[in-house]
Amino acid sequence: MLPETAKIATADSNVWITKQILLQYTNMENKSKLFRGNALLISLLSGSMILLVVFIFVATLSGAWPGEGVSAQILSALAGAVVTAIITMFLLLGQTSNEEKKERNAKIFEEKLRIYNEFLQNLCQVVKDMEISKEEEIMLEFQVAQIAMHTSTESINKISEQVSAIITGIKTKDNQTGEMLNELFAIADIFYKELYGKDNDMDDNSRESTIEYFRTILIAKEKIQNQDAIQRQAVINMYKDRSYLNLTDRAKLLKAMIPQNESKQWIWARTTLVHEYFTDIDPTTNSYISSKNQIAIDLFPNSDKKIYRITIFLRTMNLEGIQKIAKEIWPDKEFKPYPSNEPCRLTYKKFDFSASNEEIAQTMIELLNDIKNYRDKTYPLK
Repeated sequence: MLPETAKIATADSNVWITKQILLQYTNMENKSKLFRGNALLISLLSGSMILLVVFIFVATLSGAWPGEGVSAQILSALAGAVVTAIITMFLLLGQTSNEEKKERNAKIFEEKLRIYNEFLQNLCQVVKDMEISKEEEIMLEFQVAQIAMHTSTESINKISEQVSAIITGIKTKDNQTGEMLNELFAIADIFYKELYGKDNDMDDNSRESTIEYFRTILIAKEKIQNQDAIQRQAVINMYKDRSYLNLTDRAKLLKAMIPQNESKQWIWARTTLVHEYFTDIDPTTNSYISSKNQIAIDLFPNSDKKIYRITIFLRTMNLEGIQKIAKEIWPDKEFKPYPSNEPCRLTYKKFDFSASNEEIAQTMIELLNDIKNYRDKTYPLK
């Protein structure tokens, strides 16, 4: 049996060694510290064992160590403590290595996801106007190079093929509405496999149905736009050759001659042509929505003075607000408030009734374009 003092010394050694191991591993911040901790631990264990062996050997020779066979028992206990410490060390090594691997994989996944999303967003910006400049081609080349850092060679080749097909289609004018969907889905499939390590589970029938659904929506939008253009032209043909038009018919003709340019357009009180630009954005749909902050443009007749007047204003009827906007859009132009008794608008321009419809329409087209550019720059969609 070990003396009580020997038991305490052995137990203390076990506890102390285990604490040192845990302390070394729980305080590690990186691999460099891990390596240095391992070297320190091994040196510590080896030094402790040598010191204890020397101490026991000297104590035994001098007769200061009590009991027979105590040295062998202490050495056995010490060996057990060392073996326990070594096993604990390797367990912690494996646990730390697994945690570091998981953390590294998580960071790589986040970086891949960011780069892939950024690539698709930039590709959308490049192709949305159906024109590809040399600068945009170079930008896409750098984007593909950035993707290559986290993507296999086979996947990069496939992505390049799809991007090349999109660009070639635009340059040759072969890409029609919805025709890019096949290439975009192919790129999305590649990104999916790179991110999750498996193929996208969407079957061919579902894919074709989805592509056809989007193509139908886009074509329907084009048909609506074409139908609107046909209707506008019909109104122009109806009124353009008449020598006299009443105010209601003239409002209809001007409405047909002035494109909406993404504004809301209608005729109010039979003679006033109204345009509105929304500035508030719905974050859930990333689209402009109606609110009191919208910018309005009225083109209306004043029968007493026989003039047409174009006014710009905010639906909040805030004169200072519309004056600030006008100053930003046209810094060198002066505007008179309207009406004179309770001004809440600005007069943009006045025309005699004798002015041609083409002159009025052209002025409105330029005005709407200026306001749209201001709206898109100041309140951009994401």
